[in-house]
Amino acid sequence: MIETVGYINGAVENFFLSTLEVSCQEHSQKTVEDVYTTKIKIYHLDTEYQFYICMGEPILRELSNQLLGEESPCQDTIIDLINESANLIVGNVKVLWEEAEGAELQLTTPEYQGFFEKSFSKEFDERLFFEASDESIMIGIEKVTSTETV
Repeated sequence: MIETVGYINGAVENFFLSTLEVSCQEHSQKTVEDVYTTKIKIYHLDTEYQFYICMGEPILRELSNQLLGEESPCQDTIIDLINESANLIVGNVKVLWEEAEGAELQLTTPEYQGFFEKSFSKEFDERLFFEASDESIMIGIEKVTSTETV
């Protein structure tokens, strides 16, 4: 199990409680479809952690309405929302990890990966599924170890 997994549950719960005022629980789903996907990285020592955040349009529209007052956001706004969601969730993972372990971490900016109609089936070291507002969210984590210092 990757070190960061323990911090993800708290970060996802914090995100949905503070933005949509809804609870979010981990669940056992094995795939997601029709999702917008972004990637954001955390660097710790010689290890890069790539976090893929996948959310469907309904939850992103709900975020748009709650955060921006827009009920029918354009495509660019949807992409901005998935990127900002990644910033908030993984940024919270970073803070929780730093506080718990005294680690020095670096967070990158999100990189939009695209919209996936079919199952997003990339192989990950860890794959976590959550449900909020009857919508599924997936977070995939890939751990990349290098010999270079970032």
